[in-house]
Amino acid sequence: EGNGEIYKALAPNFRADPCKSEYLSPIVGSLDKVSCSSAIGWAGNTATPNTTLNVHIYADGVGLSHFLGVASANQPREQLVCDEIGSSEASCPHGFTYPIPELLKDGKPHVIDSYVIDNTQNPKLPNSTRTITCLPDVITGDYTEDGKVDIVDFNKVTQFFGNPYAISD
Repeated sequence: EGNGEIYKALAPNFRADPCKSEYLSPIVGSLDKVSCSSAIGWAGNTATPNTTLNVHIYADGVGLSHFLGVASANQPREQLVCDEIGSSEASCPHGFTYPIPELLKDGKPHVIDSYVIDNTQNPKLPNSTRTITCLPDVITGDYTEDGKVDIVDFNKVTQFFGNPYAISD
């Protein structure tokens, strides 16, 4: 019996009930889509539903060296989003769009994560971890960035775009 120690440790009267709503985060949202052009989603706080939140975007990890930037969740979204947040604002300004920077357009896979900044919990958005592989918007010919265009560069470019030359070239 342990002098009631086990009972005290397991009894709901002596520990927090994780099912109580007061322990659930009021932050809701989603990272809906990530493409080579942008990351799109929405965020809100059910406790203060008409407040604009900021979302931090990270690539390939979390921390200062992985931080890409801030998206303000102040763009119009569909009424369903406002219903979930509990917001009464007519334009439902809880959406965000963050442009994917050129430095991630290198043909390599990059993991994108997003966190809502509410100065308490800073939770990760649902559906947040997404992997993208993007090519540069402009192909210079020097894919390996060694200062010269060679067969290795040619093979990499043709891997993504096909052979741009005819046999007669």
